[in-house]
Amino acid sequence: MKIGLVGAGFMGRTHLAGWRSIGEEVVGLLRFDDPTIAELAVAEGLSVFDNVPDMATRCDVIDVCSPTFTHRDYVLAAVAAGTPIFCEKPLALSVEDGVSMVRAAEDAGVPLGVGHVLRYFPEYAAAARTVRSGDLGDPAVLRFSRCTFAPKNAWYLDESRSGGVILDLMIHDLDFARHVGGDVKRVFASIDRGSDVSGRLAPHAHALLTHTSGAISHVEGSWRMPQPEFLTSFEIAGSKALLTFDSRDTSSVSPIIGFIQRPLVAEATTAGPTTSGSEGPGRVGAGDSDSAEMPDIPVAASPVSEDPYALELLAFRNALRTGNPPPVDGREGLLAIQIALAAQRSARTGTPVDIEPLEVAR
Repeated sequence: MKIGLVGAGFMGRTHLAGWRSIGEEVVGLLRFDDPTIAELAVAEGLSVFDNVPDMATRCDVIDVCSPTFTHRDYVLAAVAAGTPIFCEKPLALSVEDGVSMVRAAEDAGVPLGVGHVLRYFPEYAAAARTVRSGDLGDPAVLRFSRCTFAPKNAWYLDESRSGGVILDLMIHDLDFARHVGGDVKRVFASIDRGSDVSGRLAPHAHALLTHTSGAISHVEGSWRMPQPEFLTSFEIAGSKALLTFDSRDTSSVSPIIGFIQRPLVAEATTAGPTTSGSEGPGRVGAGDSDSAEMPDIPVAASPVSEDPYALELLAFRNALRTGNPPPVDGREGLLAIQIALAAQRSARTGTPVDIEPLEVAR
């Protein structure tokens, strides 16, 4: 397949490497008023396209890795060109935009995948399999935490452009909570809009999800940690057993089933170096040097040789080849932003917000 990339920032470069690692050819980038586009194109031997229709004539897939506030226009342009789309999370800044994107793709019969990469991290993939196996029993109380430093790029801290800490960061765990705990019917959230030690805006948010099954999820998301920390954890308590993971303690998931503890690893993974350098779980960057350059945005490392970003692209590509729906499709991405936006509204109003069924079909 030939891939066209929209966006040449950190995620665009991550996807460029991911596509190449699974044997696909990235042929070009979309032109922006940004010198990094030309620099990357020259460095990587890529074409530069003036618009999405031009890109679509040369590409089998358009991969949208641009800032969140641009997703809607680029996805709709790709749909109009009839080209399958992979779009980074979050799908959109509003439910209305998300519905328009999903509806357009479905009406045109154009596959739309969404990059909820957390489902492909080995600890989380193993947890999902364990829940589905029934070993935990019925999920009852779930806890998820994702705490890191604030992104360097100012647009991330502008909620009108990125959605802020809830829509950009916490959405990883909101999506995963729904993935393993089932649909959500109510959200109650709070947000502390304080600063980090340097005085930069660094919001810290909590959300309480009530699932239709009666299960409860506690979700924490923060941009207030000092660099280079990226701490993640979960705890899934079921009617039979407890499953826990903490990036500070281990690189694998250790479920406690009855009185027996056994490690879990994701299928087809092999222990190896982390994907982002020599650091272990819970750190982001280029090793332990204080002078090492930090990434513009915090991205968790995976403690296995398989890159979760490549795995999600592989799953999307395989779905296209077999004619199956993308494993994380537009509707999944839409439900994730619905929960995240409900959490934003709840934090703003101080009241719980009910999740209403979405009408996507015309």
